[in-house]
Amino acid sequence: LCKDAMICPGNAIGMCADNAYGIACGFCEVGFYRQIDGFCQECNAAFRAPLVPVLFVLGAPCALIIIMKFGAQDISKTKFSTFNELLGIMYVSIVFIQTLGTNLSILPDVPGVLNSSLAWTPAISDISSQFRLQCFMRMSFSSEFALKLLAPLYGGLLFLAMYWVSKCCKKLALDRDIVIGTYGSFFVAFFISISNLSLKLFQTYGHPNGERSMISEPAVITSSEMWLSMVAGTTMAILLYCAGATASIVYALYNAPTFYKDPGFRKRWKFLFLSVRPSTYWWITASMVKAFFLSLTTVAFQRPMAQTIWLGSGLMLYFFAVFWFLPWRTATLLWLDVALH
Repeated sequence: LCKDAMICPGNAIGMCADNAYGIACGFCEVGFYRQIDGFCQECNAAFRAPLVPVLFVLGAPCALIIIMKFGAQDISKTKFSTFNELLGIMYVSIVFIQTLGTNLSILPDVPGVLNSSLAWTPAISDISSQFRLQCFMRMSFSSEFALKLLAPLYGGLLFLAMYWVSKCCKKLALDRDIVIGTYGSFFVAFFISISNLSLKLFQTYGHPNGERSMISEPAVITSSEMWLSMVAGTTMAILLYCAGATASIVYALYNAPTFYKDPGFRKRWKFLFLSVRPSTYWWITASMVKAFFLSLTTVAFQRPMAQTIWLGSGLMLYFFAVFWFLPWRTATLLWLDVALH
């Protein structure tokens, strides 16, 4: 059963949209990649090279060094600078875009104009798919899924490599705690995407014969060897990315009143406190709970009505919590969060 009549037009058995084939027309022909909307798009030269991953690996360190150098001020000794407020605006905006993209990918019916103008937002909730791995390296579902699942670890290795390389040049030398804190800030900012990535294997929909397919990979049936082979890896990702990261942050917040005087502690966990008021220093956990809440929608519920109620109630609770606690450090961040939600 296809989720889109345009991708599976029916008529003859096995008839699919252009360049698609397999169960639920879930696979793309060689030289094509599956888009967020399910259609198979031809790989262009940039993705066949592979130019995008190379540019990312080369360009990301430069951008990260600028962020770490400009954002290295001790938050206990400086005022809330314009640069730090811009970081806060970026964080709120990135979280909202991921929230919107997750909603659009779940809701059964979205007005045509709204869907076409915001069609790019689900891609932010699934950043790993934007590298188009299948364009420059033909691989099995298991291999591609495993590579995507390791994406947050690749980010950690990138930061680790930058730290060790920077030791070779005194002018570019990076503080270890600042490097850890910067990685943590990116991890938290894209936590909705990371949660979706961790739970993607269990985000499924049903077929009339009782079988279930992955929403992101309709050709992969949950009773198949392909799906079963990834259960252990996905479980480890959930424990590491979702449970482990959340536990680490809760531990840091619990110890914050005791260790906040330590400069190393402030640098390492700066991203938790930078944009929020001291009385709501724990607010980052609310954003992480919301992220996991959204990602669980298609895992916990199969009926569109139940999914819509789940999403609506969760976002409403978050909206009221923002009004009740007023967590953000500036009025700009507060009203931006309220307006976007």
